Amino acid sequence: MVYDLLAEVAELEVEYVTDDEFDEDLLEKLAQESLEREQAAAAEQASEEGKEQDEVVATAAVVDEEAAVVAEEDVAVIEEEAASIKEEVVVAEEEIEPVKS
Repeated sequence: MVYDLLAEVAELEVEYVTDDEFDEDLLEKLAQESLEREQAAAAEQASEEGKEQDEVVATAAVVDEEAAVVAEEDVAVIEEEAASIKEEVVVAEEEIEPVKS
């Protein structure tokens, strides 16, 4: 409300005040700081990506180890089943009477 009144009645003139001097050193300093920040951010991102890659490799190694253990367990189970089948075959052969011709 007050601002509306001031906008309607006030006679405001904008005066732009600028220094005619251009500080090239300040601009150079700001550019250098900005470049350093960008390089630090890029290095941090590369480091994080490297850590993620290391985690993937470590996880893959664990998975490979677990697969090897499972494969060994599977081999043991298969060998047990084969032995059991061989025993059943022996028992079955003993039960069969030879046929006389």
